[in-house]
Amino acid sequence: MEEFVNDRNRAAGDDPPVTAVASRRVKQGREQEFEEWLSGILAAANEAPGYLGSEVLRPSDSEDDNEYRVVFRFDHASNLHAWENSKERQRWLRKA
Repeated sequence: MEEFVNDRNRAAGDDPPVTAVASRRVKQGREQEFEEWLSGILAAANEAPGYLGSEVLRPSDSEDDNEYRVVFRFDHASNLHAWENSKERQRWLRKA
């Protein structure tokens, strides 16, 4: 995401609201484990400054669809950037 949120590319004082999308492919049979991990990282994100919420788009019932999409919303680009670089998020990513 960093390529989209970069202080050098922002005009002075411009810190708009942002939406970010993350995708993860989950191995068949590991969906419950992923759902538990997802619940945890979303709870952690909920504590981040400027976090406005998330939507989870789960795979369809199709056998070949195993992709989860998670939409994160933050009040300011700088808060998304802070969350992406936070130690808490890094801890959750290591658990994935």
